[in-house]
Amino acid sequence: DPYYYFQSPLPQAVDALMLTQGWVRYEWQPASFTFDREKQFTVTGKATNALNKPFAQTKVIVFGNEGKNGTFLMDTTTNDKGIFTLTRFPYFTNDSVSMVIEAFNKKGRAFNIGIELNEPTFPSYTDASTVIAQQNILLDTAIAHFVNKQMDIRKLIRKNGDFLDEVVVKTTAAIPGSQNLNKNGGADQVVSEATLDKTPKQTLLDVLYKQVKGFSLGALPKSRNNKLLYMINTNIVRFIIDGVDLHFFFDPRNTFYDDNDDGIRDGIDYRTFLDNYLRYFSAEDIRAIEVMNTSKFNSAYRSEFLNMQLRMRFNASTRDFSFVEITTRSGTGPFLKKAPGVYLYKPVAPVLAKQFYSPRYTTPDEKTVVPDLRTTVYWNPEVITDHNGKARV
Repeated sequence: DPYYYFQSPLPQAVDALMLTQGWVRYEWQPASFTFDREKQFTVTGKATNALNKPFAQTKVIVFGNEGKNGTFLMDTTTNDKGIFTLTRFPYFTNDSVSMVIEAFNKKGRAFNIGIELNEPTFPSYTDASTVIAQQNILLDTAIAHFVNKQMDIRKLIRKNGDFLDEVVVKTTAAIPGSQNLNKNGGADQVVSEATLDKTPKQTLLDVLYKQVKGFSLGALPKSRNNKLLYMINTNIVRFIIDGVDLHFFFDPRNTFYDDNDDGIRDGIDYRTFLDNYLRYFSAEDIRAIEVMNTSKFNSAYRSEFLNMQLRMRFNASTRDFSFVEITTRSGTGPFLKKAPGVYLYKPVAPVLAKQFYSPRYTTPDEKTVVPDLRTTVYWNPEVITDHNGKARV
């Protein structure tokens, strides 16, 4: 009876009425969020010309690879501000996704056009894993029984007769497109494509500083101008890009005289010349970097790229040369990094997670005839721990 609340209003009764029959209004004040809401996986960017002006209504095509076998093709058009957005990607079942994004002008050519991509930034990851001694790893019953059986068989063979010791054959995998002068691609150090893919936007110079052991900027002793050269330990570095000696294209007419007979005119101009190339390339443009320091691997390079005077003056007993063989993805040498209007993008793409079967175990009180020898006791890839590092499953 509605009149009841007017005749003898009780606070408890009125509160109960408002909770069940009352109307509530919430005024939400929108705030500026740091990150946009992601309704789906999207790729956005901008197409510009050499003067950094937008290319409006131009076509953008995406050639994508997923893993080793999966491929996909997409296209879109830029708006009046040159901005393009790619959506409705296929469902990815592999996290190894790469895309080649190419833009064309109104004439259907990729000339005088560049692509800027809005790549997301992620917090740096610190590996806090601890090394566990192998003997402390607890094996399940089935694996322990197998290992013990194999050890007994090995002891039995050694007891009844001799057998050949194990021989381990090691070799280096050939780098596609490499112009390495050594047989089977020998080198003192190799920076692989997998390492370069971890930091795709770093310049080639930054990669050399971080990945090549002993790479630094130093000066030769007894130099009048105290010139700075790139060195690996005590060796002078020569850069070879796709089999082309970068030093060959250096024009020394605007530098000082050569006071060390090292084939390099003194002055900072030579380092500036090298920096123009080393800062021009990025890690995503490079397939691999091979370093030849010792005479075992740099002998072929000395014969190919050094004249007789340098070979007589510099050797392993005094001061030698280190050769850095750089293999680019395009294979066109030190002049064309990549085709205009092309952008290589390797995103952190969303992947459809695999569903794993989690067995239903019997109760501890129930006795089974067949023993449970399953090695995986419990599997759940989505366990989230609290601030103390604990979780309940």
